[in-house]
This record gives sequence, C-alpha cells and structure tokens, in this order.
Amino acid sequence: MSRATYDRLSRWYDLLAGSERRLVRLGVERLAVQPGESVLEIGPGTGHALVALARAAGATGQVTGVDLSPGMLHQARKRLTRAGLERQV
Repeated sequence: MSRATYDRLSRWYDLLAGSERRLVRLGVERLAVQPGESVLEIGPGTGHALVALARAAGATGQVTGVDLSPGMLHQARKRLTRAGLERQV
C-alpha cells in the first residue's frame, strides 16, 4: 500500500485490522521489553504496540515509532495521549 492509502485508511484502520491485535500482543510479549530499555518500532500504524511497549519500558525507557503515513502517526499520537504516554514515545 502507498502512503496516501494508509492516510485515507488511518481513521478506520483499527476496524479493518482487528485481527492484528492478537499478533501485536504476541510480538510485544516475545520482545520482553524491560524497564529502562529503548525500542524502535518501524511502521507502528495506529499505535497499539507503541502503548504496550511504552508501558513495558516504563518511565525510564524510551520508545520511538517511525511510520511513512502521517495519518497513522496522528492516530498513534491520539492513542498515546489517551494512555498518558505521549512524552515517553
């Protein structure tokens, strides 16, 4: 998919990709991020994994997400703000 496509889908992506949540949860568990660690997620989409990774890394950790779609990053920022994690990511 292209950047423009992901931008158009960003507001509804979670409805379309609901089956990915289980895989995201499994991936985060397998990474076993510890408090204080730094993590880079490439292509975080709407930010579900960013939230889980930030919680695992704790207040002393740092999580960075890089995505080609500004729309997806906007949705991820909203999710992080609601979770109170926007300064940590």
